[in-house]
Amino acid sequence: MYQFKIGDYFTWDTWQLSLSSYSIGEPIQKTNYVEIPYGNGSIDLSEAITGKLQYGDRVIEATFDIIGNRSANQTKHQLIKSLIQGKKLNIKVPEDDSYYYVGRIAIQSLENQNNVNRFVLNALCEPYKYKNDVTSHDLTMGLPGTLTETFVNDVMDTLPTFTVNAETQIVFGTYSVTVSAGSHQLSSFIFEQGDNEVAFTASNGTTINVSYQEGAL
Repeated sequence: MYQFKIGDYFTWDTWQLSLSSYSIGEPIQKTNYVEIPYGNGSIDLSEAITGKLQYGDRVIEATFDIIGNRSANQTKHQLIKSLIQGKKLNIKVPEDDSYYYVGRIAIQSLENQNNVNRFVLNALCEPYKYKNDVTSHDLTMGLPGTLTETFVNDVMDTLPTFTVNAETQIVFGTYSVTVSAGSHQLSSFIFEQGDNEVAFTASNGTTINVSYQEGAL
């Protein structure tokens, strides 16, 4: 069925809402241009602080029709508001099953248009959409005790979690750290878009898990 999933609720399976239309806005690039007095053009400072382009929120808007008499529809509309109005929830949209959005819900008033009861749902969402499943790689250290792996990441920068069962040295770019058994997030180890090469040094048989949340625009 053509429907949204909002938190734990399905718009058709749970409430029998007919999805009339929906749109997913694009996140706006945050730019900063400084005009040059008495000179040509401007200075682009959009990436001056972080070295990367940042994005603003995006808006999802969906229109739903409620089937049934108006009194029952008003009751259902009130119920839906009591469950999700104003909450920040995961949102899955039709035809994009691999990702979900995160946004705060705003439900508009119920209207009657051509004898159809209808309302609009808006969600102010984070700029990136997230893969349903966290990306996870399991490795086992062999001889001679050093292992180099490449981890492919989507567009969004992400902080991986390294889980090891024995002391392990982890090298990523110019950063090197030795960690004890357990799970670790290292602030300098940020996976960027594309290939991210990491080297591990540990005793033979050490198990390593690398997991990270991927996000796309």
